[in-house]
Amino acid sequence: MILSKINKKLFKIKYYRTILFSLIIIISVIKYSQLIRFTEIKNIKIVGNKFINKSIIEEVMEIIPSSDLIFFNVGKTQQKINDINYIKSCRVSRIFPSTIIVEIIENEPLAHVKTHKKEFILDKNGFSLPISEKAIEHFPMLKLNYNKDLTVFDNMNNPLIKNIGLKLNNIKNNFPQIYNGISIIDYTQRGDIKIKYAKSTNIYVNEDEINLHFKILDKFKDLTKDLTNYSIIDLRVKDQLIVKEIKFKKS
Repeated sequence: MILSKINKKLFKIKYYRTILFSLIIIISVIKYSQLIRFTEIKNIKIVGNKFINKSIIEEVMEIIPSSDLIFFNVGKTQQKINDINYIKSCRVSRIFPSTIIVEIIENEPLAHVKTHKKEFILDKNGFSLPISEKAIEHFPMLKLNYNKDLTVFDNMNNPLIKNIGLKLNNIKNNFPQIYNGISIIDYTQRGDIKIKYAKSTNIYVNEDEINLHFKILDKFKDLTKDLTNYSIIDLRVKDQLIVKEIKFKKS
């Protein structure tokens, strides 16, 4: 019994000695690495950014000269980068001994939106982004005029706006050939939507039936091959498609 207790005490002593010795080695390695600058941050690789300038990302990372990779806060840096407008998400990784990799996923703007009170950019997830002339020039996006005088637009990120963004993204994914030809979308007070297609074609659909009307429009496109042969395509009357053909189309 006494021998067993002695053995247990010896085991504990050896165990704690091992832990202490390991901690001393780890601390020594860290101190030595700092001394010779082995883990000093020397390379920052930023990938996936096409619109956001690299310098903007580096600025929010706040990496000062001689910063050590061991003490670099990944979570805090990711949060700072995610707060940059037009960045949807990011992933920050440490690659020892001296490299940080930042992977960026940017927002995908769909439309430059104007209402009676506000102006902003709508992305594919229905979220509103602050207006930016640089973004308007960089991203191919249509203009969307929302002409309804509604107070819900006092808050840009509300369910109505989100729903419009999601519907636009659905049209873009399911009817890309038609979507790519759209330059302007006008929402009217009566619930009608006027769509400017190419240079001289006006398409009219109902706001509540927009998905159905685009399905019909897509089938009509397959039959006619070219929607620009018509100056007016109107789908607002139930079970009817009203068109006005351009008699003398300019080549």
